[in-house]
Amino acid sequence: MSTLGFLYAGRAGEGYGNHLAGADAFQRFDQKNSLTLQFLRSETRYPADLATALGQGEKQGGNALLLQFSYYSRNWIFGLYYNDISPGFRADFGYVPRVDIREGTAVAYRQFWGRPGQWFNMIRLGLLGQAVYDHKSNLTDRILIAGFLYQGPLNTLFNIHANSQHFLYNGRTFDLVNSDLMFQISPLSGALFGWQAKVGVEQVDITRLNRTFFPEIGLCPPIVRRAPRW
Repeated sequence: MSTLGFLYAGRAGEGYGNHLAGADAFQRFDQKNSLTLQFLRSETRYPADLATALGQGEKQGGNALLLQFSYYSRNWIFGLYYNDISPGFRADFGYVPRVDIREGTAVAYRQFWGRPGQWFNMIRLGLLGQAVYDHKSNLTDRILIAGFLYQGPLNTLFNIHANSQHFLYNGRTFDLVNSDLMFQISPLSGALFGWQAKVGVEQVDITRLNRTFFPEIGLCPPIVRRAPRW
């Protein structure tokens, strides 16, 4: 199965205009493998006073390219993603918080399925890696995530992630390492109990860059929910 689409979005005013056009395509090779491709081109003109306030030129033009390959099966899930947005790309009708990126992402999951009566229903192991460069070949972001998911009897769920993030901001680099976990179980009909916790450095206050950053530990109270009876 394959699809092909085209799009245009634009608006204009006095001294201003933003026009975006492109195409996207989807190809499903079989029940497991698929490929997605999108290419967009934007042309923008800003009034002189606004361009000066934003610190950029009155005329901007750029491209955005997205490539995505996905593989889904009962036991394995793979994904490869590439996103390239040039510095001059603007999409005023959409939400594009960041340009000047060349981003590559790879994800892999291995799933194990239990038989009836076993101690687990499903176990999933996962890895994600992402690297982001600007168009001057500077590494701006790097993310590594390892995850473990357990689903078992009594609607038991245990999920844990170990996260490592490296990013560049205003000429300085920062490294964040943290872990989050969640546990829930339903030992009684209509009741659900659970815990959530986060350990490590989760975010950096960029307005206080001269401070020393200490790891933070957070523990949420237990979740207790009783479903209504009908």
